[in-house]
Amino acid sequence: MFYLLDTDIFSLYLQGNSRVFRSVIGHSAADLGLSIISIEELWSGWWTPIHRAKTPDRTAAVYLRLTETLGELKNWVLVSFSEPALHR
Repeated sequence: MFYLLDTDIFSLYLQGNSRVFRSVIGHSAADLGLSIISIEELWSGWWTPIHRAKTPDRTAAVYLRLTETLGELKNWVLVSFSEPALHR
């Protein structure tokens, strides 16, 4: 069975939420994925913390977390969005 994680669950996974983390690692990587819509939501969510960072160390910390998130995405099946999906 294939599971598509939503943005909130994936964010909890990235934050190390123990319950979500245990559930995710209990599945094969091939059985888990993220939609491109979740990727868009994650991407747009980075705008505020990046632009609100007031000090160089805070800016660097936010960019480090963004870099780590992008690195994690290479481990996931990414599911695109097609035109027929718009008509459902």
